[in-house]
Amino acid sequence: MEGPGHCGSCHTPRGLAFNEKALDARSPDYLAGALLDGWYAPSLRGDASTGISRWSEEEVVTFLKTGRNAHGVVFGSMTDAFNNSTQFMRDDDLRAIAHNLKSLPPGSNDSGNGWHYAARSEFADALGLTERRRLVLARRPLAITEFYSQLHPVYPG
Repeated sequence: MEGPGHCGSCHTPRGLAFNEKALDARSPDYLAGALLDGWYAPSLRGDASTGISRWSEEEVVTFLKTGRNAHGVVFGSMTDAFNNSTQFMRDDDLRAIAHNLKSLPPGSNDSGNGWHYAARSEFADALGLTERRRLVLARRPLAITEFYSQLHPVYPG
């Protein structure tokens, strides 16, 4: 990760002079996620709701080895890293990288709030919605489907 792996070249935020803000794990900016070449390279740290925090070590290994896993596929600048580097690494090296990444604490871009699905009623209660508005919100996807089906009817045969 530091040195030949050069993960920080894309995944570490840049300073005013386009320098990497951190060069090793002693800084919370290291591998905290960054925008580069029009792509966002996500955090590789243990942030609550971004990057690879919810991936297992084995999922990280699979991603680096095959270019995909249950969470996504390589894209943007990561395709170069995959095509020219990670797919050719030995499995024990990939496991070491994954273990090291999963050991990193949250970084400087961490919100501190873990992301989760909110039940529809939790969402409505948080907004202080009345029961009538809850029913309207619950029915809205069906109403949209009904509206578009009238505009674009499907005929059998």
